[in-house]
Amino acid sequence: MSIGSALNQVATVTAMNLRNLPSRVGTSLVAVIGIGGVVAVLVSLLSMGEGFRAALDLSGREDVAMILRAPGWLRTPTRRLPRNSWL
Repeated sequence: MSIGSALNQVATVTAMNLRNLPSRVGTSLVAVIGIGGVVAVLVSLLSMGEGFRAALDLSGREDVAMILRAPGWLRTPTRRLPRNSWL
């Protein structure tokens, strides 16, 4: 199969699909909205990841401290650890 023949087939199939588009408006609209939703979720996850990375980079400075709460199992009186066990 030559390149010209392959391009001709691609152009023919594309033209046929574009001519039939008005009969598939609902299906095409669902596909476009679905792809837009996936892109929106992907962008939001990537931006949250970048924000988390920026927060971690900022917390690495010497003049910034992060204070974390002890886990629930550690606050119960029956399971206390010695004070120096964190070191």
